[in-house]
Amino acid sequence: LIKLFSFYGDTVCDPFMGKGTTGVACALLGRRFVGIELYEELVTHARTDIFSVLVSLPSRTPQPSSPFADGLFSACWGDDETPLNP
Repeated sequence: LIKLFSFYGDTVCDPFMGKGTTGVACALLGRRFVGIELYEELVTHARTDIFSVLVSLPSRTPQPSSPFADGLFSACWGDDETPLNP
C-alpha cells in the first residue's frame, strides 16, 4: 500500500504504529515516516527496527516518481482549499 499510494520522498503517517512495520516499509521504499504509538515498549521496538533498516541501506540519490516529489512544483493551500503561491 505504501508504494501504491505514495511517491518517493513523501511522508507517511501511521497513527497506530505498533511495532513499526509501516516505518520499515517506508525506509525501504524511500518515504519519510511519522508514527504515533501510546506504548513506550512498542516505540522502542519500532525505533530499533526502523533504524537497523536505515543503516543497512546504501546511500541513495533521490529519484522522484512525480514532479511534486522533487520540489519542482510546490503550493501552499489556503483555508478555502485553493492553491496559493508562496
